[in-house]
Amino acid sequence: MLSSCREIPTSVKVGNGPSFSFHGSGRLASFRIYGPQPGYKIATPFDAKSLVWRVQPTEGYFKGARVEGLKIEYGSIPVGYTQAIPNSGTASALPPGQVYYFFAETTNAPPAEGFFYLDGTTPIQIKVPGLCQSGFVGDVKALKC
Repeated sequence: MLSSCREIPTSVKVGNGPSFSFHGSGRLASFRIYGPQPGYKIATPFDAKSLVWRVQPTEGYFKGARVEGLKIEYGSIPVGYTQAIPNSGTASALPPGQVYYFFAETTNAPPAEGFFYLDGTTPIQIKVPGLCQSGFVGDVKALKC
């Protein structure tokens, strides 16, 4: 009986498109994709200048969709969400041969995050060892941990 109340951390599987398939017990408060800065091949997490796409619930932070069974296609705004970045138009195509970072911020369960390499049109979920962001507000710089 108590197991039905258990919090299930959010997890995300990256698929073609790229697309993002969710599992967990929370609600999606925002979803972000970061791309590498010019001259780099790997995105720096949480760098505002690297943010290429962000969606958030239209009704507010705590009113997001349940993540269990949710699927989001990059550049396609889910029902009940608005696009915050870019603030107009559609999301730019993601150039292949680079490493991108996603962050799924959730309520009522831990978030999910990860990197994916875009090999042509096929995304491959990968680990990027030893990459941390700085703790300073403002410019975010990738640091070796």
